[in-house]
Amino acid sequence: MGDPDLYITALPGVTVISGPEPITVGGVTGTRIVVMTPPMHPLVWMKSDFAPLGGGEPAVERRFIVLKTGGHTLFVSFFDEASKFDQRDAEVRAILESIAFE
Repeated sequence: MGDPDLYITALPGVTVISGPEPITVGGVTGTRIVVMTPPMHPLVWMKSDFAPLGGGEPAVERRFIVLKTGGHTLFVSFFDEASKFDQRDAEVRAILESIAFE
């Protein structure tokens, strides 16, 4: 897989809000980036897997986390309207904090 941070930030109209920066989930260190995306058509970006980006929704704030563990790459995505992002972010952080890798 290529560098997802470079791919995401190179998309037309994307604004980086924070990152890329290190994050630890379940004891595994990965990378997190938060961006604002304009209304977009669906895009696919992972070999052998896909993650729709856009698809008719309005401009949204998005967080992407990429972790590599056990020979696999885990992709975590969260998005919402910018006005609701921080409120729902607490729920997402609680879920991330509950993850444990063996």
